[in-house]
Amino acid sequence: MTYQGFRTRALCKIVVDGDNVTSAFDPHLISLQITTTADASQADRAVIELDDRDGRLAIPPDEAAVNISLGWTSETLGVVFTGQMEEIESGFSRKGGGRRLWLEAKGFDAGGLGRAHFQQSWGDGQGEEISLEEVLKKSAQMAGGIQMKVSPSMRDIKRKYWAQDESFHHLGMRLARELGGLFKVTGQTATFVNMTDGINADGEEMGTIEAVWGENMIGWRIKPFVARPQAQTAAASHFDRALGAWGEIEKAIGGDLPFGRSAAIAGLPGRAPNKQTAEQWTVGITESSILKRGMGFVMLNGEPAAQPYGRVSVRGARAGVDGLYSIEEVEHLYSRSGFLTRVTVNNPRPIANEVVYGEKWGWVKPTARQEKLDAERQAREEAQAPPAPPAEDEGVMV
Repeated sequence: MTYQGFRTRALCKIVVDGDNVTSAFDPHLISLQITTTADASQADRAVIELDDRDGRLAIPPDEAAVNISLGWTSETLGVVFTGQMEEIESGFSRKGGGRRLWLEAKGFDAGGLGRAHFQQSWGDGQGEEISLEEVLKKSAQMAGGIQMKVSPSMRDIKRKYWAQDESFHHLGMRLARELGGLFKVTGQTATFVNMTDGINADGEEMGTIEAVWGENMIGWRIKPFVARPQAQTAAASHFDRALGAWGEIEKAIGGDLPFGRSAAIAGLPGRAPNKQTAEQWTVGITESSILKRGMGFVMLNGEPAAQPYGRVSVRGARAGVDGLYSIEEVEHLYSRSGFLTRVTVNNPRPIANEVVYGEKWGWVKPTARQEKLDAERQAREEAQAPPAPPAEDEGVMV
C-alpha cells in the first residue's frame, strides 16, 4: 500500500474535447464527483461544479469527449473517468454562493444505436452450437460498431439457439443476469466478465487495493452477511423435447459459515427453452447469490486505483468483517477540501482461520489472539486488585 504520508496535496486533470482545460477550470472549480460502477443499468458519471459568478464560462459542446484523472503530487495521476458531455445545468441561490454551472458527462453515448431495438437470432436449436462471444460481437456490430470484449471464462459459453428482441444494452444485461456475468459499456467499448472471479475482459487479474484502519481507511459501514440474497438451491424449469414434459435443474449454492444456512430456492422468472439453457441459468443464479450475500462501503483517503470489478482488502475493522471484498461501485469526491474515495463492496470473503462462527448463525466467537489478550488483561487486573479484608473475629465462647 502507498505510504499515506506523501499524499498531502490532491491533483486533478480535466481534458474536454481534446483540450487540457485544467488550468482554465482551476480558479472556478468547486468540486468533482465521479462515479464508476459495475452495474450496466447505471452509466459511469462525472459531475463538474464550477463557480460561474460572472456568467462568462464557456459551455462545452454536446457529446464532447471528457477525460478526468485524479491523484497526488507525489504520484502519477490515474485516469478515473472516460466519457462524453451530456448535460449542462446553470443555477443560482443566495445561500448557495451565487451562480453555479454544472457539467455532467456520462460513460457512454446515451443517444447511440446501443439503445436501438433489434430483432435477430443465431442457430436453429438443433445443429451447431454458437458461442456467447460470437453473439455479442455480432450484436455490438449492429449497434454502431461497438467493440466487444468477453473474458476468457465467459467467451466459450455456447447454446444452439440465441435470440435478440431488444437493444444491445438490454441483451447484454439479460445475458449477464442469466449467465452470472457483469456487462458494461464505456464509450465505444463493451465488456462482459464473470461476476466473482476478478478477471477482466482481457484475461488479466483485476488489481486489489488495501483499506487499512489507521492508515487510509477513514470510515466503513459493512454487512458481512445478508440473509435476503442467499439461497440454498438454484433452480430452473425447462421443456424436455425427448420426453415431451417439463423438467427441472437444481444446483446447490451452499457456503461456509456464516453463509449456507438459507433454505430458500432461487430462480429466474419464466422457464428455459431447453436443458442446456436451464443449466446455464442455475450457474447465473448461484453467482448472483454469492455476489450479494454481503454488502457495504468503505471510505478511503483518495484512491485513484480503485475500480469496479476489482477487489479491496479490508483490515483493522474487526474480526468477522476483515477480509477480501469485490468492488461494485467507486465514487471519487474531489474538492477544495481534499480528495476522498467511497468504495461500495459485495461478495465478502472473510480472512481464513481468523474468524470462528458459533453454532447460532451470525454470532462471532473471539479469535485465539483475542482470547489470549483477554486472559492477560484479566490476570493484570487480578494482580493489581487490593487484598481482600480479613474476616471479622466472631469471638470465642468460654
